[in-house]
Amino acid sequence: EENIQKELQSFWDELHVPIHKFYPDNPAPPIPSEFLLNHFKRNDLRWGIAQFGGRDSLSHALNGAVIIPGKWKEAKELEIIQSLLHLIDSDGGDSACSTRR
Repeated sequence: EENIQKELQSFWDELHVPIHKFYPDNPAPPIPSEFLLNHFKRNDLRWGIAQFGGRDSLSHALNGAVIIPGKWKEAKELEIIQSLLHLIDSDGGDSACSTRR
């Protein structure tokens, strides 16, 4: 659990998304959707999530970590995703937001 939690934190940190701004009462980092994991080429993290039985099981193991919705229509309504999209737009897609370093 500790390792996957560190990897989730690293995922958001690399994207420069201040997750605790959006979820101050939840110490566990949000669990990204398959779309985000694929887009940022985080197959390692996707594999780690699968080892816990999927995103719902991992959320339970991390005491209720927020799960980013798999449907883009729902996900893009979240402030955390809006922040990520803003970061991508503001840097022209040249940072970690476009691909993993």
